[in-house]
Amino acid sequence: MRELPLVVPDGCSLSAEGLTAQAGRAGRLLPSVVKVRRAEDELRVFFGPGVDRALVDEVVATEQRCCSFLQVEYDEAERLLRFGSDDEQGREVVGQLAGFFGEGR
Repeated sequence: MRELPLVVPDGCSLSAEGLTAQAGRAGRLLPSVVKVRRAEDELRVFFGPGVDRALVDEVVATEQRCCSFLQVEYDEAERLLRFGSDDEQGREVVGQLAGFFGEGR
């Protein structure tokens, strides 16, 4: 399984343990990922029809609470998880997430 870097970024309110738990949740979504697209400041992760919606909601809610430098939203109709950022730190995290979810799928 891919691993998220377990260094808590500046501005993230998660503890190291919280980041480990969030990485585990995101990792459980990987089998449902069908396509990943990235621009410099945005990542789009598309899921197949069997994605665990409750798990997606938990990932989104956690990211929205902990990382003020990221915009995170889920479009249920498109099964599309979006991560975006307007600053350098956030773009770096978007890049890390792209690698985790399999950019270029």
